[in-house]
Amino acid sequence: MPATAAYGTIREAGRFSIRLPTLVCLAALISTCACMPARLSGADKVPLDLYGDPLPAGAAVRLGSIRFRINSSARVEGLSFASNNRTLVVAGGNRLALFQAPTGKPMYDISTGEQWIRDLRLIPGLHQAVTLGHEFDETVPDNFYSLKCWDLANRKLVSSFRFAGGAHLRITPDGKTAITGNGLGVVQFWNFADGKEIRNRRFENGIQTLALSADGDLLAVSAGNSVHYWNWRTGDEPVQVRVGRTVQSLVFSSDGRLLAEGPDSQTDIILRDVRTREVKAQLSDAERNPLYVHSLAFSPDGRWLAGTNSIHLSGRPIDRRVHVWDISTGMIRNSFATGGDSPRHVCFSANGRWLAAAGDDSIVNVWDTTTGQPLDDGVVAHAKEVNAVRLSHDGHTAVTASADGTVRVWDATTGKQRHIMQHANTVRGADVSPDGALIASSSHDDTVRLWDTATGKPLHRLRGHGDLGGLRTVAFAADGRSFASWGDHDSTLRIWDVKTGEAISDRPLSPLPRPGNKRDELRFTLNKAVLSPGARELVFCVRDAIVIFDVESGKEVRRLAHADGNMVSLAIGPDATLLATSSWGRPREIALASGGFRSSADKDHIIRVREVTTDRELFNVPLPDHGAGPVAFSADGGLLALAVCGTEGSLEIVDARSGAVLQSMDALPPDPSALAFSGDGKRLACGYIHGSVLIWDLKVPMKD
Repeated sequence: MPATAAYGTIREAGRFSIRLPTLVCLAALISTCACMPARLSGADKVPLDLYGDPLPAGAAVRLGSIRFRINSSARVEGLSFASNNRTLVVAGGNRLALFQAPTGKPMYDISTGEQWIRDLRLIPGLHQAVTLGHEFDETVPDNFYSLKCWDLANRKLVSSFRFAGGAHLRITPDGKTAITGNGLGVVQFWNFADGKEIRNRRFENGIQTLALSADGDLLAVSAGNSVHYWNWRTGDEPVQVRVGRTVQSLVFSSDGRLLAEGPDSQTDIILRDVRTREVKAQLSDAERNPLYVHSLAFSPDGRWLAGTNSIHLSGRPIDRRVHVWDISTGMIRNSFATGGDSPRHVCFSANGRWLAAAGDDSIVNVWDTTTGQPLDDGVVAHAKEVNAVRLSHDGHTAVTASADGTVRVWDATTGKQRHIMQHANTVRGADVSPDGALIASSSHDDTVRLWDTATGKPLHRLRGHGDLGGLRTVAFAADGRSFASWGDHDSTLRIWDVKTGEAISDRPLSPLPRPGNKRDELRFTLNKAVLSPGARELVFCVRDAIVIFDVESGKEVRRLAHADGNMVSLAIGPDATLLATSSWGRPREIALASGGFRSSADKDHIIRVREVTTDRELFNVPLPDHGAGPVAFSADGGLLALAVCGTEGSLEIVDARSGAVLQSMDALPPDPSALAFSGDGKRLACGYIHGSVLIWDLKVPMKD
């Protein structure tokens, strides 16, 4: 029966459905019911990971930790300790995550729905949070913003209203008034009780940031190269102080006497007397590095000032990016490395005991201010997203590669880390030899490396594929005597001898011609590239085509149409007969109520499986918005694992030819990033953007 014949829905639970010929629907339904995981009885114990946190139902083990990590692919956009000093509230994407302090143990999440958070503030003295964010509505001509107030105790929305826009938020101490500022230079005051605007004022330049004094009377506004001091309750005009530079962040001391100004690529943080507007002190790091300070925080007693530094200097990396200054001396008291991306937010607990920072990823770092030690000291985990995961043939050993620059070897039965191997930059690709003895990895540090799995020791440091671009892939040959590597910076395919570390072959290989100048080279990017198991084929997705090359000859052997939008994941079966893709929908024009149109590419995410030789689609899986995640074939090509992103993530194991659902795993983290079967097909590993990996024992083993 052709793929365009009548279809049936074999599984639909408000998330997605698989479309396939109706003849297999009954078999799929039976197999799905047969493989449903048993429910835990009241006497059953919930399985825990090494740190005492619960595993999702059915999962066997977790590698790494979920402590101080939000379940979101978006970066942290705000964090604050509750006044009880026992709860840390973190905002990222469309969710609020609450953690116990000081352990970092997850408490619960609150979904903000369609609101994509840009700022977070807690109302002093109340267990309530206010989120500012933008929303998308296909019936509205323009994007709009919303303010939402949440009761954190019962996880309920207290109030909500929409308005034209604002990227910065402050809340008065009584929680009754919200103050927003936007890039057009408009500061607006809102009554939370009815959502009505109280007043507004336009400044000459776009608003960089806002600060509100502890009593709520004095508002500081950074706009252009000036800071404006405004006693907004009295109706007096703001007092403009020209500072001669862009101020990225502002914060008042708790007693209201000082205002700290965070610079944009300057060497000093300025402390200014609020009453006289005079400069009282200038703070810098020991080397007087340029500072790009997104966030500042005074300790509650006013003795210390914490500031983030998000700047990157070419050839001179700055490892310590959160500084704490002693106000009385102007000297740095502590400097902390975040481990993840550049920090954008910093805050003290109300008692001054804890300091938290987070940035362009989903991981929060928290330190004890008296000892300078991280609160998650002793937790072994990736500090950034997992880009690749591999399991040994028997599934007892796991190898992970991460954007934190490390490759790690784990005991996949206990969750304990065995070895950590260090690159100097993001590791994009990794593979394990057929006998499990060797690991190959490729990084943006311009190296390809070969490691001993048993000891974690390096065997060969090989020429890499440059330090730019975003694609790296490695794969061992079926006999384990060689492995192949490819990267999009140099677009070169190399085959390496495992014993000698010498390049057996070295040839340019790309479906597109290389640019003729360096400026265009920076824009030379392919959508996706992956080596097949056994390193026999190199598969590219570029523009509207999927192109397959034979590794040995370097010749193009197949070109297939790619009808969907941005490719998220691409997998080719071990015998190169099946191809699975996970993609966004193509951009489409949406008619608006106003009579205009808007282009959208966020809908209709889809997974497709087709035969390579005939280009015949076998089945497809429509996904929810933003649902496209990684896909992977089992070693025999008979099973396909597909991960779904969303408010709640999920996994499906399906028959690779019919699409029949064989096993389902629900209530998972929403940010899957990598998938892999064990060689014997009895286990499945899924890596996540927040840095952990989950492993399942499968109920549907591969065929012999």
